[in-house]
Amino acid sequence: MYARSLTLFLTAVAATALAGDIAASENQGVHAALCAFVTMLGRKVEVATIEPLHTAAYELVQELNFTLSSAAWQQKFYTDAEREEVHADASKAGVKTMGGDKYWGHWKKAAESYKKGNDNTRIKEVIGGDISDTAKQLGQAEIAVLAEELESLHQHYKAPSQAAQDFTAEKAKQIIAEAITGEATGTLGSIAADKVFGGSISSTPRAAACTVKTTPPSPITVLATLACVCQTDSTDTITDGACGRQANTATGWISGGGPVLAAVYKTLGKTCGGHSQKPITATEIKQSIQHVRQLINTGAANGQLGAFRSDCTGRSNAGMCIKFTNLATTGEAAIKPMKWLADLQGLAEAMEAKAAAAGEVARLNLQLKTKENSREGGH
Repeated sequence: MYARSLTLFLTAVAATALAGDIAASENQGVHAALCAFVTMLGRKVEVATIEPLHTAAYELVQELNFTLSSAAWQQKFYTDAEREEVHADASKAGVKTMGGDKYWGHWKKAAESYKKGNDNTRIKEVIGGDISDTAKQLGQAEIAVLAEELESLHQHYKAPSQAAQDFTAEKAKQIIAEAITGEATGTLGSIAADKVFGGSISSTPRAAACTVKTTPPSPITVLATLACVCQTDSTDTITDGACGRQANTATGWISGGGPVLAAVYKTLGKTCGGHSQKPITATEIKQSIQHVRQLINTGAANGQLGAFRSDCTGRSNAGMCIKFTNLATTGEAAIKPMKWLADLQGLAEAMEAKAAAAGEVARLNLQLKTKENSREGGH
């Protein structure tokens, strides 16, 4: 993987060092780097699943802790001697300074399960009939320790963000499709030409359309970027093309301003070949982004991605490239408006965040289940 990165980097350096007209296949390294994204279209995306928090063990321990407590302690939680209604909060129950500030939610739930009219079969199964006061005291002491251990686990647990919970593999596929084609449902067989640059380029000079900026038209998608570095000029062609012979079969682009047809984008995309059957991972996305970044060159002022001589007009003596205005002085701010690159970086980070959240829940569940099993094994 790193050898490939070095090859792409050296290709870019060689491109900037050349003088004269753009050579055949000079942008082939950039083409390969961009194709890494095009071939992600339609693939499954590896997005972790956050399993439900295993709260059954914790709730059972709290109910046991309550059941094995003294009658006097239990009565504090009810508004009447018949245990028909549970107090609304810890202060009204008179237990706020006795741990109620921390445990009230769990204690109240346990008290609800034990009030008049409720038949807590789960507790009966664990306790197994009537037990002596001495056994109750010993059991309650053990359960109290276990309850504290479980509470400590909960205290150190940070619930997954809503964004992480809502993030799905299908949403990830849509982000990838939009980054490549301009539409969340886009495919190489169904491309809306005006979406590729974020707007019509019919009256926009190629050099302007291929300049990264916050307002469209701009190379906001992978296909737009691919067109800027590979699409031949309508009158000034390069033998065998800047990105290789296959990418040179597309209709020429009028450098002074003219549309690029959907069929042309499709042709360029098809030059990327087939794709892997493996799910897309965050690592794959981030490595592909890094490859593209390594191919961005910085001159005295502006930066370029692709073959450059004087400007990204598409002509063989000027450049077939993407322009990053004032990259030398503004740095990352010049690259940031390249929407597809930023969106895919954000996608990779969202995938990593969900994987981390899923791992955190899985670890806590394992600890909770271990505590539950140790409790069951001891009785």
